[in-house]
Amino acid sequence: MNVIYKDKLLGVEEVRPFFHLLKENIARSRLSMTVVFIKAFSATEEKQEINDEIQEQVQQFLRSKVRDTDLLFKLDQPNKWGILLMQSAEKDATAFLHRIFNLVKDKEIPFYSANQFALCAMAAEIKTNKVDLQQLINDRDEVFQEIVEPWKVEIVTKYRNPEPQDIKVSIIENNDIFRGVLKTTIEKIQIKHFVLEIAEFADGYEFLESGRHLSSHTHIVIMNDILPKKNGIEVLDQLRSLPNQKKFIIYMMTKRNSQTDIISAYESGADEYLKKPFDLRLFKAQLLRTLERLQS
Repeated sequence: MNVIYKDKLLGVEEVRPFFHLLKENIARSRLSMTVVFIKAFSATEEKQEINDEIQEQVQQFLRSKVRDTDLLFKLDQPNKWGILLMQSAEKDATAFLHRIFNLVKDKEIPFYSANQFALCAMAAEIKTNKVDLQQLINDRDEVFQEIVEPWKVEIVTKYRNPEPQDIKVSIIENNDIFRGVLKTTIEKIQIKHFVLEIAEFADGYEFLESGRHLSSHTHIVIMNDILPKKNGIEVLDQLRSLPNQKKFIIYMMTKRNSQTDIISAYESGADEYLKKPFDLRLFKAQLLRTLERLQS
């Protein structure tokens, strides 16, 4: 993804649409991206610009060190570059920058000498889509204004908290009292970065007719195997036949004790199997474990 146009790096305006697409994917996938800005400046005259020859050498050096999956681009001001480091967290970006700095100081650039130029950098891990490239550029201007030490990496942390993710939870249980108990238990669960949207259904037919399962959200379905019109196994089969069936996490509840029934439920695609009566504390612990896995 080291995109070059007519042998020149892309500029800020050309990179904006890439950044927009990438940040939206980051918000959906819960992966990491870190944006890095690098500045080269004269080591003899503080914060002065370096000459064109050195700038080209630094640019070629950076181009040779980024991965194919990353995007190196030129900023509007001289001697400044940006890099979109895909699937890289803050610590990965910091290690990358220190490695780059050490290579330069070890004379990886043939004509580098300590009295010619130095580098500094800013890194910001992005886990939210509530940021645009201009905000990051404004942060860069403030950071570079304050950095006085050569070879320093400044970390900006305000974009590394993801937006809360909506997770649908459907309770399909024909016993009104027990259905209410399950809902109350789930409502008491609080986990960072998730908002649980809980809905109740007395039957599998009612659930499927609602169309709730057609949403693209991650969907936890907690249902009884025996229901009046359409039972849990039938609902399970229908959900697992959908193209996006992996979004469903299915808890099957039953009064049956047969090992054959349990095996059948797992083979049909149940993720958890709860034999009634079950301890609500155990159920809550299982649900918390599921949510924690989604968070990682």
